[in-house]
Amino acid sequence: MRRREFIAGLGSAAAWPVVARAQQPAVPVIGYLSSRSPDADAAFVAAFRQGLKDAGQVEGQSFTIEFRWANNETAQLPALAADLVGRRVSVMAAITGNAPALAAQAATPTIPIVFNTGDDPVRLGLVASLNRPGGNVTGVANLAGELTPKQLELLCAAVPNAAVIASLRDGAADLESYDRRVEAAARLLGRRIAFLRADTEREIDDAFANLSQLRADALLVRQTLSIVALVLFASSSVGYYYLRYLPQRDARFEPERALEGLRAAAQKRAERQQLASEQQASEQRALEQQAAEQQQLRERADRYQACLTHVTDSYNESRIAACNRLQHSHEIMEYRRASRLRAADWSSKLSSDSTSRGSFPAAFDKS
Repeated sequence: MRRREFIAGLGSAAAWPVVARAQQPAVPVIGYLSSRSPDADAAFVAAFRQGLKDAGQVEGQSFTIEFRWANNETAQLPALAADLVGRRVSVMAAITGNAPALAAQAATPTIPIVFNTGDDPVRLGLVASLNRPGGNVTGVANLAGELTPKQLELLCAAVPNAAVIASLRDGAADLESYDRRVEAAARLLGRRIAFLRADTEREIDDAFANLSQLRADALLVRQTLSIVALVLFASSSVGYYYLRYLPQRDARFEPERALEGLRAAAQKRAERQQLASEQQASEQRALEQQAAEQQQLRERADRYQACLTHVTDSYNESRIAACNRLQHSHEIMEYRRASRLRAADWSSKLSSDSTSRGSFPAAFDKS
C-alpha cells in the first residue's frame, strides 16, 4: 500500500460512522497515539497533516487531532489509548511501532484503528490476515523487520573479517523483537553482536565513542526515521550499511540524494565539532590566562610577605638595639649616681676630719 493511499484511507476513516456510540462530536476527532515525543515525531506529524490535506480534509473544519505522546515510556501507552477512547475519537492512528497499535487494539474493539509497523501484523495479532484484516484494525506493514537478517548478511559480505558487529538503534516500541532478530541472525553467521542505543544527537556521539571500546569492526544501523536522521559517519574503520533512504512523501529512492544528505549531515557535524573545538580552545586559553593571573598574584603576595618579614625583622632588631642602648644608658646613670654618692660620702668625711684636726685632713697630719 502506498503512503498516499494509507493517508487517504485514514482521512476517510475519520468519517466512518460508529453505531456503537449514541452521540458524535460536531467535528470528528482523530486520535494520534505515539510512543515517542513531539520533537521526535515532527516529520511524521507534518506528513500526517499533509496527507489529510491531500485527501480533501481541512483541520479545524472537517476534523481535529488529539495527540497523546508516551515519550518512549511504552508503559504509558495503555492509559493514553484509554484516554483517547474516553475522548470519543472517531478514529485512532497508532504510530511508531507495535506497542501503540497493540495498546489501541486493547483499548477499544469498535473505534477504527490505523497503524504502521515494520513487523508482521498477523504474528502480532493485530489483524487476521494481510488481505482480510477483519475487526476494527487496519494499517500498513512494511515488513522491514523481516529484512534484518539480510541486512546483517550483506554487512558481513562487505566486511568479511568483522568478528564484532555493533547494532545502533533507537528506543522504538518494538526494540526487543528487533534485538531478538538481530541476535538470531548474528548467531547463524557466527558473529558477536553489541547493541548501542541512541535517541538524541548527544547519545549518537556517545554511541560512536563506545565503538572503539567495543572494538567493533562494523556497524549496523536500524532504518528508523529518528536514527537515520541522527546517524553520521564517525570513523572510516567502521563498516556502514545503509539499506534504504527515507525520502519525502511519494518520492522515489534516490541514492544520490541519500548520499548528499549524509554528506550535508557530516559537514554540519564537522562544523559543530570545529565550533566545539574552538570553544574548548577559547575556554582553555581563558583557564590558562586565569592560572597565569593567579600565579602573578601568588608571586606578588610572596614578595609582599618577604618585604613584610624583612621590615618586621629590621624593626625587631632596631627595637632590641634600642633596648640594649637604653639598658646601657641606665647602667651608666646608675654608675654615675653611685659615683656621686661615693664622692659625697668622701666629701662628708673630709669635711668632718678638717673640723676636728685643723685645716688639714688627718691624712696629712705628721704628728
